[in-house]
Amino acid sequence: MKTSVKEQQQHNNNNNDLEQISLSELNIKTILPPESNIKMENTIIFSNINIDNLDFNNERASGIKSLAYEIQRSSRKNGYKYYPISYCFLLRALLEQTSIYFLINKNKWEKLINSKNRDLNLGEIIKYITNDADNLFSDDINVKRIWNIVFDTQTNKDYLDLVIHHPYKIYPNIEYIKTLSDIGLFAIIQYFIDKKSIKE
Repeated sequence: MKTSVKEQQQHNNNNNDLEQISLSELNIKTILPPESNIKMENTIIFSNINIDNLDFNNERASGIKSLAYEIQRSSRKNGYKYYPISYCFLLRALLEQTSIYFLINKNKWEKLINSKNRDLNLGEIIKYITNDADNLFSDDINVKRIWNIVFDTQTNKDYLDLVIHHPYKIYPNIEYIKTLSDIGLFAIIQYFIDKKSIKE
């Protein structure tokens, strides 16, 4: 009996410590992991991702195919609820790879990496696309509008970065992931996948 009381006290102390850390030491609100008894509900929009138009002459296509497959399966099986950190990793990687794929197909990527003498990181890619949005999205003003909604500030990109680089500060929020998908991240990634290579 004494052991179980001791264990209970230890458990309570750990919870109190966690609460103290969450409230006082972190600058960003920490979301604790979801409970294990997750109920199935409507699947996240990324269950509908379609890679039929991928151009496999583009070296990034096979990686995009693998990422899209895992994201689609995770979306359909509610995996984004059970493994939200992994899901964020996958989404961020897919955004980065489809952005590069899109810029390669637009004949922009080689010039960009040559001018920097290295690959661009996701923040630099987003900044470049934002600055050249009128030209890059000239065929679809709606996608340009969606891009500006999703990346009008650094918040959404920073959120994905924080989950990956600072998981001690922020745990992925399921509703935020769904909102990010619904407000336009899905549409942007699908657009990037569907765009064909252009010839100069």
